[in-house]
Amino acid sequence: MRDNPQALTWIFLFVALASAIAVIIAALISNSNLQLPPTPTSMIQLPSVTITPTKVHAEIQPTLNLTLPFQKLSPSDYGRLLSEDSFDNDTGVWSLQKGSLIQNGMLILAPETFTVPNWDTKYSNFIFETKFQFFDPSQTEYAGISVYLREAWCLSATSKCSNQVGVSANGEVLAWRLNGSDVEQIMASTSASDFSINGANKLTVIVNESEFRIFINDVFVRAFSDSTYQHQSGNVVLDVVRTSVALDYVRIYTIP
Repeated sequence: MRDNPQALTWIFLFVALASAIAVIIAALISNSNLQLPPTPTSMIQLPSVTITPTKVHAEIQPTLNLTLPFQKLSPSDYGRLLSEDSFDNDTGVWSLQKGSLIQNGMLILAPETFTVPNWDTKYSNFIFETKFQFFDPSQTEYAGISVYLREAWCLSATSKCSNQVGVSANGEVLAWRLNGSDVEQIMASTSASDFSINGANKLTVIVNESEFRIFINDVFVRAFSDSTYQHQSGNVVLDVVRTSVALDYVRIYTIP
């Protein structure tokens, strides 16, 4: 994957398009006959699709112009805890598609699925954090998890808009802007130096006005600036491609 960042970009763009459409059509889907997804044993083949995003910036230079007062997170960098789900039991907060479930204190997402919390509160400036682990660390090619931030209806009220941050199974981090089916890459693929392929990892994204700062295991990875949805309040959405993922918790904090 590290030798083929363009391939990672295209597969995440495909998933972003598919997930954005699926969220609109099937938000808050539930299934009462859920089963633990099996550990993947071979590469899942996605259909051959030609994707032509309206805009794609695949070679974005590092955003060194942003003010970065810290390179590693500490407790003082967090504000007040607004929301937390440790998945001790299924309270019906999260939509669960077929193959996904909450079990043994984990939210388990099956390949090619997404989940949306039914929180009434929408967030604009906040800190998003989750700890996750891929089921099959050896299946790294094109596999990953992503989070949609400030996800809400666009001004047209016919599609959803958000910023999206994705992490591949081998520790590559990317970001996009979504406006319905229009997907624009806004941060080039960046390797997270502290990423653990064989263990659990913590993803933290600080969303403050137009600035987005991304951390893996409390270590700064990269930042980008995007003011498109700066004044938009929205939900968070999690989705998974080509692998199963277990999440230990999801937390939302205020900006200190």
